[in-house]
Amino acid sequence: MTTCSILVPGNIPYEPHGRIAWNVRSSGAAVRQRPDLVRDRPHPAQTGVDGVPDVLDRARHVHDLWRDPNLLFGQACGYPLIADDSLALQVIALPIYDMPGFTSSDATHASVLVARANDGRRSLVDYRDTRAAINDPQSNTGMNLFRATLAPIAETSAFFARVVQTGSHRGSVAAIVAGNADIAAIDTVTYATLVRHEPDLTAPSRSSPVARPLRRCRS
Repeated sequence: MTTCSILVPGNIPYEPHGRIAWNVRSSGAAVRQRPDLVRDRPHPAQTGVDGVPDVLDRARHVHDLWRDPNLLFGQACGYPLIADDSLALQVIALPIYDMPGFTSSDATHASVLVARANDGRRSLVDYRDTRAAINDPQSNTGMNLFRATLAPIAETSAFFARVVQTGSHRGSVAAIVAGNADIAAIDTVTYATLVRHEPDLTAPSRSSPVARPLRRCRS
């Protein structure tokens, strides 16, 4: 089973202190795009933690951030921690998100398969020989769960005619809307954030080229 993990560098002593729960309507993935949603919460430096940057670093790729010796605190899905043994990181928590349509009380990962609203295909098998978008080859929700869901119907042959790497879940949704891809697996927390803050990308209108959820895949 793979999960979403809160992590710190492996050389930092840390003692776990139980479980945490995040509400996607006030924190979690929304913090990346909407830091104002948590503006009333104390900065870590105010709680006695030294060397805390004032802003999140969004300019570099996550693979570079995970290897930065100055990394204080980060987040990753569990798949890279399993697939890449060069990452010297340790897991300190597994977030549990409270969000619409997500009822699991466990720290498990899930994706929704997303396609254009005006796409006439209705089942996953109909997408053979189309174009898929993935955010990253080491993404659990964007690639690994997608691959596992396809395995029973793909068998030993290549399922898609082309796979486009977009660099982010939002980028995958945007590629579908722009007509540069036909289907993608999007992390459920990210998708819920897009539904709330960028409805033009996700509104379920069959008459316009916006993204719609096709089905859910889960770890």
